Amino acid sequence: MCVDGFRDLVSFADAEDLVQQFRVILARHGIKLCDDSDLGVACGAMTSVLLKHWYPALRDPGADIREEFRDALAVHALVHNALGAAQHPDFGQLLDHFRELAKGGVRQNQWTNVLDRIAPKVFELLIALAAMKMGTGLELDHPTRSSRGTNPDVIVTINGQRWAFACKMLNTFAPGAPAKVRAYFDNIQDGVRQINNATVDHGMVVISMKNVINHERAWPLLNPEEFKQGAEPEYDSYQSAEKLTDLLATEARALHQAMLDEMGEENVIALFKNSKARPVVVQYLHTVGAVTCCDRTLATPLAFLFAKIDDVGLPIATLLNRALQHST
Repeated sequence: MCVDGFRDLVSFADAEDLVQQFRVILARHGIKLCDDSDLGVACGAMTSVLLKHWYPALRDPGADIREEFRDALAVHALVHNALGAAQHPDFGQLLDHFRELAKGGVRQNQWTNVLDRIAPKVFELLIALAAMKMGTGLELDHPTRSSRGTNPDVIVTINGQRWAFACKMLNTFAPGAPAKVRAYFDNIQDGVRQINNATVDHGMVVISMKNVINHERAWPLLNPEEFKQGAEPEYDSYQSAEKLTDLLATEARALHQAMLDEMGEENVIALFKNSKARPVVVQYLHTVGAVTCCDRTLATPLAFLFAKIDDVGLPIATLLNRALQHST
């Protein structure tokens, strides 16, 4: 059956079990997950999706199901990696982030506004969890008593060398709005500066594109006006996950090329001259799309890194990508 080829097919029963294990681990470290926090709501969405699968009578045919699925799959991505790291000797480095997360947001596959101070910290946590799979000696900038941007967010030793990951979140002023090329360049410039300030051998800038991706297009509503008037929602879907990932990669590539064209390729290259930062920008693309295959439509999480990478950065970026996708 062709759904076997889906890279991230999620059993919501298994995912709900992971959420309960996650709650136990948090409690073990004295962290209470507030049910009305965004993370609490997202964990509740996992339970809600599962119950509606088991008991069709609970489903509201007039409800837009997309946000609940996005919340559930976002928390699954975080919880899966968190449980995998629970026995890691550096797990204690993550606890301050989890404390903030217990009262804040987890949504890395949806738009949030520029005033959201929690979402960037969740992104740092995701990169830190991935980095823990790759190396040792994790250092994670404190979520509230931070270095105020003077150092990179995540540092880890990989193959005997200290690597820094400067985590940036590109903001827009409305869902689906295009990114500003200057803002993209400024984020890269700031990340390079942070890496150069750190006592590390190498580093790379990793930019979350969650506020740039058109999440509505990834899972389209066919009748938005009628839905506003009370009609049941009708959804469109893609024939394969690859079509959607290709679209995201094309747009990511276009933004990077637009920066080279507008800012001048020589000016972009100059950022990395005599720098510890490798001449690469890694973009993190994460959304949920509807994919139809074998007469079944599935809510499919898509999370991957996209980058143009030099020879030194390539193995590290590849490892990071695999760790984020739970495939290491």
